[in-house]
Amino acid sequence: MRTYLAFDGINYEYEKFYTLEEAQEWLKESFLDNGEYHPDLKDCAIYKLLQKADYDITDKKSDHSEEEWEEIAFNPDFEELWKHKFVDVEFSKYVDALPKLEHVEQKIENYITHSEDKVEIKNAYEDGFRACFNWIHRIVSKLD
Repeated sequence: MRTYLAFDGINYEYEKFYTLEEAQEWLKESFLDNGEYHPDLKDCAIYKLLQKADYDITDKKSDHSEEEWEEIAFNPDFEELWKHKFVDVEFSKYVDALPKLEHVEQKIENYITHSEDKVEIKNAYEDGFRACFNWIHRIVSKLD
């Protein structure tokens, strides 16, 4: 999930990012104007996602006759009626879902020990496992 929204107040553009560092780097490109800082630098900002819009289905067309639905719905062509809500984004659930480093290390060791593949293949798998885990952990740990 992209957690950070960078707003470029100089060009009135925005972009979503996974990490704070990515958002900062993107904004830095806007700051410099011909090698000098742009005078509207203070109009740039980075926001962290706290809530998301969601909805609950409050009624369905299939639960009513055509006549009833025409009276209930704002538009008879709607299939459902929704009630909007805002929900907090719980980043800890993403962090908690990550495997612990020790668990990943054990999986790598088990693979290497029980594999009959060539050494080059074992090394490639080991590097791949570590790179994927580190990449996921780095991104998800930035969400909190």
